[in-house]
Amino acid sequence: MDFKEIFATQHRQRPQYYTPYQFNNENNYSLYGKQEKFNPFQLLESIRRNKKLKILILATLAIFLVIIIGIILLLLPLIINIINYIYQHGISGVLELIMDHTNKLWHGAE
Repeated sequence: MDFKEIFATQHRQRPQYYTPYQFNNENNYSLYGKQEKFNPFQLLESIRRNKKLKILILATLAIFLVIIIGIILLLLPLIINIINYIYQHGISGVLELIMDHTNKLWHGAE
């Protein structure tokens, strides 16, 4: 599938309407037609054809991406401090710090 095909407009076919007489519980039919299992390819095809849904999904992804980048930028000083601490004290210093905190939690305030 080409990138241009995703945003190409196609004519929609009219939905087929079913009558209540097609209800047959043995064949797993309902009033609206046969109930099939979830097919992800049909979902992708419907997303590809629905312009409003594509815009909604792209807007949601853009907002999600902005939030993730914002969280990373907010936590950047903390990440830099952790990297500097590891650089200065090494892995053994980090393990000792973790063990000190777990011992305090285990024994409680004395």
